[in-house]
Amino acid sequence: MTEPMPTADPAPRLVPVERGEPLSLPAGPAVVGRDPACDLRIDDPDVSRRHARVEVRDDGVLVEDLGSKNGTIVDGEPVEGAVLARPGATVSFGGPTYRVHHPTAEVTRMLADAGEPTVTRIADDTRAPGPSPRSLVVPALVAVILAVLLASILW
Repeated sequence: MTEPMPTADPAPRLVPVERGEPLSLPAGPAVVGRDPACDLRIDDPDVSRRHARVEVRDDGVLVEDLGSKNGTIVDGEPVEGAVLARPGATVSFGGPTYRVHHPTAEVTRMLADAGEPTVTRIADDTRAPGPSPRSLVVPALVAVILAVLLASILW
């Protein structure tokens, strides 16, 4: 069966592979499930009431199974913990399967593949640590001693 063609809409979404409606992904985390209280509702008996959590990121969609009965699968692999589903990846929630459509991440990936510089956001916890104040003590002392010696020679 042919897949529905994505539109020019830049909003990230999950596009059904076989049947169903596309799921527009909101900013921030969203719960996927059969329960009417879920942020993204899939009315299918193979989908648990609270099946999975998804979150749009700059480079794809973070997918986490919430202990569902039939599991969550990304590109044929069962989800354990949180898994990043990149644009074009398939995500199955028990039975229904969707393809990740994330235009912003797709453009960034194409530019990077072509060798073009791109700007990405770095999470605070992944930044390279800067120098600690303790590591600056010795160079500061050396600078003070040299300044005193130079001042005493010039006077």
